[in-house]
Amino acid sequence: MGVINQLDTQTSNMIAAGEVVDRPASALKELIENSIDAGATKITAEIRGGGTLMLKVLDNGKGIEREDMPKTILRHATSKIKTADDLDGVLTLGFRGEALAALSSVARTEIISKHVNSDEGYRLYCDENGVELDVSPSPDGTVITARDLFYNQPARKKFLKKDASETAACVPVVEKLALAHPEISFTFITDGEKRFVTSGDGSLYNAIYAVYGKETAGNLIPASYETEKISVTGYVSSPEFPRASRRGQVFLLNGRCIQSKTAQAALERGFESYIPRGKYPACVLNITVDPLSVDVNVHPAKLEVKFADDRKIFEAVYCAVRNAFSLNAKAEEIFTEEKKEFTPVYGVRDDTEKPLTHQEVILKNPVPAFRYEKDEAEAVIAPFVPLTDTDEVSSVSEVASPMQELIEEALPAFTYAGELWNTYIVITTDTEMILIDKHAAHERMIYERIRKARKHDAQELLTGITVTLSSEELAAAMDNASLFEEYGYTFEEFGGDTVIIRTVPAALFGTKQETELFKELCAAAADGTAVPLTEKCEKAVYTAACKAAIRAREHTKPEENIALAEKLLTSPEIRYCPHGRPVMHSFKKTDINKFFDR
Repeated sequence: MGVINQLDTQTSNMIAAGEVVDRPASALKELIENSIDAGATKITAEIRGGGTLMLKVLDNGKGIEREDMPKTILRHATSKIKTADDLDGVLTLGFRGEALAALSSVARTEIISKHVNSDEGYRLYCDENGVELDVSPSPDGTVITARDLFYNQPARKKFLKKDASETAACVPVVEKLALAHPEISFTFITDGEKRFVTSGDGSLYNAIYAVYGKETAGNLIPASYETEKISVTGYVSSPEFPRASRRGQVFLLNGRCIQSKTAQAALERGFESYIPRGKYPACVLNITVDPLSVDVNVHPAKLEVKFADDRKIFEAVYCAVRNAFSLNAKAEEIFTEEKKEFTPVYGVRDDTEKPLTHQEVILKNPVPAFRYEKDEAEAVIAPFVPLTDTDEVSSVSEVASPMQELIEEALPAFTYAGELWNTYIVITTDTEMILIDKHAAHERMIYERIRKARKHDAQELLTGITVTLSSEELAAAMDNASLFEEYGYTFEEFGGDTVIIRTVPAALFGTKQETELFKELCAAAADGTAVPLTEKCEKAVYTAACKAAIRAREHTKPEENIALAEKLLTSPEIRYCPHGRPVMHSFKKTDINKFFDR
C-alpha cells in the first residue's frame, strides 16, 4: 500500500496559512489590502491583545455578493485575476486568493458584507464547527473580524511574542498602508485607544503628519524626479535630523508597500556625506513605474518585488533625493555631477598663505567669466551662461557685482557677532544664534566644489607639474585615467615612473593639495583591496579638503568669516563636514529667553 497521502482541505489550508498569516501583523495587512482593492474610501482597523484576541477591518468598499461569500474562504479564489496572463502588470494589492482562506483556517472568522447593488447584507461565520451563512443587516461595505488567532494551532501560538510586541509589529503595517493611500481615510485603534486618523484628502504630507506627528513631518523636505517611464515623489528627512536605524524608510511602488535594497541603497547614496556615518535618512517615497516592468509575484507577503531594470530605479530614487537638496540632479550625473546652479567661488590655500577676504576671492578668480541670470518667474538662479566673444566686460567688478547682488538677495538677514577661540563663528538672526565651525564648514565647501565640478571645473596649468610614482601606481593611474579626469586631473607619461600633470581641480589650484590629492588617487587606484575604487577616491577627496581648509584656532578676518557664513546660509545641503561632523548649531532665541526667565 502506498504511503503518499493527499491532505484534506483543512490541513492544507492550515499549512499554507503559515506562509500568508505567520503573525497578527501579516493578517492585518492582507485584510486592509483587500479593503483597498474593494475601492474603499474609509477603512477602520482595530486590534486587541496584539491582534491575537481580535482583528477587525471595516470598510465602505463595494462589498461582496451573496453567491461569492462562501468562495471567500476557499484557497486560490480571487476576483483580482482570471488566468496566469493577468499576473503580468497586476495592479491590485491582492491577487493570490489565499488571505481569507488562510485566516479562516487558523482563527474564528466572521465576514459581514453588503454589496452596493444588493438590498440585503450577509454574514458568514466559520470556526472548528463548520461554516454558517445567513442574512445580516449591514451598510454598504465589509467588516471582517478574526478572533482567537491560532486557537487550533497551540504550537504556533506559543511562538507569538507578547501582546505589546505584536501590537508594535501591527502599527507600521497600518501606518505604511495609510501613507501609500493618502486618498483613503484610515482609522487605527489598538486595545480601545485611537492611534491615528488620516483625512483621506489625498495629501501625502497630511497623511505623514497624522501618522507620525508634527515633529517628524516638520523635519521632512519634498523630493521628486520624473522620466518618461519612472516617477519618484515624496519626502526625505532633512540632513539635520538623521535616524539611528533604517526603520523610518518607507518605499512605495504603485501604491504598494515594498522592501527594496535597490531603493534603500539609492537613498543612502544620495545622503552620502550629508549625515554622520552610522546614521540613516528617513523617507516616504512613492515610486511609480509601468506595471509590466515589475514582478510583484515573488513572495506570498508581496513585500519583495523584481524590477526589470534595477539601475533605472536606483537612478530615479538617487536623483529625487539630490533634488530635495536643490541640486537639479540628472541620471547621467550620478557619478559625474556637473555643476548646474550658481555657487559663489571661495579660494582655498595651503598653510603658508594669508586668508582671503570675500572681495579678494572674487578678484582672484575672474576667469572664466560668466553671466549670472535670474528667472523672475521661478525666482531661481539660472545655470551658468558662458560669455561669447562678442560680449564685453570692461572690468572684473561688472562680473562681481551681479554675483554679490545674488548672494545678498538669497541671504537671510543676519548679524556677525564675532568669533570664539578662533574656531567658531557667531552670527545672530531675529530668531536664533548660530555657531559655525569654520574648519568643518570650509572643508565641506571645498569637498563639494571638487565633488560637484570635477572635470568641468579643472584648471589648466601653464607649466605642468611632474610627479614620480611607483610602477604599480603609474600602471593603475594610466588604467584609470578617465576616472582621474572626473576629478579634474589630466596627465601623461613623462618618462620612467614620472607623469606630468596638465590640469588640476580648480578648488585646489595653487595649494599643496593639488599634487597631494593626485598622489592619494594614484595610491587608491593601486590598492588591491576589495573596497570599490570610487569609495577609496572619495576618502582621498575628504582628506584633501580637510587639509586645504581653514584650521581650527587659526585667526581669520571678520570679512572672511562673514563670507563663510554667507555661503553656509545659502547652501542648505551643507550641514555636515565630509567626515560626518556638524558644521553649525543653532540656539533658538525663545530657548535663551526661557533660560534667563525673560
